[in-house]
This record gives sequence, structure tokens and C-alpha cells, in this order.
Amino acid sequence: MHAARVDRRRPAPAAGVVRRALPVRPGALRGVRMTAWPATTRILLVESDEDHRKLLGQALRNHSYAVDEAGSAAEARTRLAGARYALMIAHYSLPDSTATDLLRATRGEGLLADTPAIVFTGQPDVEKSRDFELMRKPLAVSDLLRQVQAIVGAPVGPEASAPARTEAGVARVQLVLYVTRPWPSSQRAIRNLETALAGLSAGEVGLEVCDLAREPERADHDRVIFSPTLVKVRPEPRMWVVGDLTDRAVIADLLSTCGLDLPLA
Repeated sequence: MHAARVDRRRPAPAAGVVRRALPVRPGALRGVRMTAWPATTRILLVESDEDHRKLLGQALRNHSYAVDEAGSAAEARTRLAGARYALMIAHYSLPDSTATDLLRATRGEGLLADTPAIVFTGQPDVEKSRDFELMRKPLAVSDLLRQVQAIVGAPVGPEASAPARTEAGVARVQLVLYVTRPWPSSQRAIRNLETALAGLSAGEVGLEVCDLAREPERADHDRVIFSPTLVKVRPEPRMWVVGDLTDRAVIADLLSTCGLDLPLA
């Protein structure tokens, strides 16, 4: 390309500093969108189900990624027109398109360019592609987080600092286990949860066990219908797990949305 020097009228560089004019052909950048990479590892999350979108978005934020959300392909296009992302995560079935059509269109228009993408779906007929990483539902949050880090690496930028500290004496994650103590399933849930949380400190996870046989009115507060039910009340959004918690991976996935790692063994 032919050299073209742009004079910014800046002060002369200090001793030992070398500045080099970039060779740019005159008119080469006319009409080209110029968007700088963000200082943080920013991810675009496209999912029409608001509850699922908020859950996945919070899980990513708790691991220090910056996340913008879109509920449709049209909203995603608006986001992509105004920012550049390190990764796009999209549900295959969107109300106004499919994720693959969205990828094809935005890449053709230069909005997405070579940005990597993850598409998740429960449809068995969606095939793998070199254009995106395919993940099958149901999603394990821990698996999604591992896939994200494998693609974009650990988060960078001002939001990649250590998780925010909570107030003194307040646990980072607050759980309430609703049980009916005479029931064997409730007894199993208590044992399984206490065993799973044994390696975590009180500052990380706070646990309250509520016996609905004694406090039935508490069920309405957390919209609990079945017993036993585990509720994550903090941080938002609230999450519910119904059953006796025999599957330790379920507890691990719940805590992973809050940035806590629970060994499965």
C-alpha cells in the first residue's frame, strides 16, 4: 500500500520513543466502520427467554465477563452495529430468525466479521459447523463457562478483577433449603447439601434450613410448591432446585452461576 502520513499536531515524542506513521492508501478507509476492541472481554448473549438469558448473563458476569443481552435477532443486530464483541452466544431458535441465519447475515454485512460464536439448542437436527461451536441442551452452566474460557480465555479489563466483596458477616451466596423434616426425601436433601457445602466457608455460602411443617407460610415468600426445594436467594436472580439433591452436579451448577467452584468428587 502507498504511504500517507496523517499529521495530528502532537508534541514531539520524548527521547527513546519511536513513532511510526501507518501506511494507508488514500480513501482506503472511506465508508469502513472503525470500532475499537473493548477494554473488557465483552460477550453478546442472544436468547429470547428472559429467565434463561438473565441466568446465563449473571453466570458470565459472576466470572468477570462483560455481557450485553439481546432478546431477538433484530436486537442483536442493533447491538452488533454499535459495539464489537469477543464472542457471541446465541440460542438457535429466536423469535425472528435462527442463530445460524443471524450469523450468516451479520458476517456477510461485516457486523460480526470473524468473531467466534457459540450456538446452543435442544433440536437434534441442528448440525455442527465450522462457523460456530454447537452445544446441546440441557446446558450445564459449568460446561458453558469452560467453553467460553476455551474460546476467549480468561476475562480481561477493568471488570476482570476479583468478585465484589460482600458486607462483613454477609455470605456471598445465600441459600434456603425448604424441607418437611419427617419426610425421608427432606432428610436426604439436608444431608446431601451439607456434605456438598462442607468445603466452603460461611463467608462464601450461607445456608438456612426452613421446616415447612413448622413455618408453612414461608413457602409463599419464595414461591415454593414442592418439598424439598433449594432456593438461591442471593445474588439475584433467584433460582430453584426441586428434589433431594442426590445429584451433586446440580448443586455445583447452581453455585457456578455465582462464581463459586464446587468439586464434583
